[in-house]
Formats: sequence, structure tokens, C-alpha cells
Amino acid sequence: MMKRALAMVAFLAGCGNSPQPTAVHMTMDSSSGLSASQVGSVEILVIGGPRATCMRAMQPASPLDDPELEILMHALFTLDGSAKHLSGVPADRPLVFYAEAFQGKNGERPRIGRGCSEGQLAAGSSSGISIVITASD
Repeated sequence: MMKRALAMVAFLAGCGNSPQPTAVHMTMDSSSGLSASQVGSVEILVIGGPRATCMRAMQPASPLDDPELEILMHALFTLDGSAKHLSGVPADRPLVFYAEAFQGKNGERPRIGRGCSEGQLAAGSSSGISIVITASD
């Protein structure tokens, strides 16, 4: 079975020194083997809590199946070439960013890939988080 990866880059921008929410801007980088044209939509889960790790999030079929993981927010993005925004991401705390890719534009199953990344966003600053989505043939 050949594995291919699709790198999903999330650029995270803080909102000054105020406690306002952080925004997430998402783009696709298809140079890693899986073309963006194969992916119709991507679901992003932002996970927090004391047990939140990528290892834990990737164990079940979905992190939604783990009652000990705290899902802080989720969004389904259609990949149409435009920048995507997810506002309200908490800053200054460890987070897990989990992604699932689907061929259909509405998140229809089956899932064609998934990935995870851990990071902490600093309020008032800009940083980047990459999630590599791995797919199987």
C-alpha cells in the first residue's frame, strides 16, 4: 500500500494584545504527492484538555469517539482555492489540530486521509501550524 501525503498549512495570526480570538487561515500545498483536486473538503477539529495529544486523537476512528478529548471547535472547509478562516481559536494554551480529508465537497464519507499537529498560539503574534494529511491508495 503506497502512502501519499498532502500538506495543509494553517497560518495563525494573533489579534494584538487584546484577548480577542485568534484567526486561522488555511491553504493547501500539493507538492507532497496528493493533489488538492482530489480533496473536496477538510474537517478541522481543535482539541484541548489535559489528555489532548495527536497520539490520542489518532487512536480511534475519530477523536469524536473519545469522551476524554475536549473538542473546542470544529469546521468543515470546502477546498475551492480561497483562503479559509476559523476564528475563536484559543491562544496561550496547548492545542491539537486534527484534520480529516474527504473527496466530496460536503464531508461525505469515506474519509480519504487524516493528520494531526500540536501547537500553542501566542496572543498578539503570528505563527504557523502545518498539518500533514496522509492518504492511502
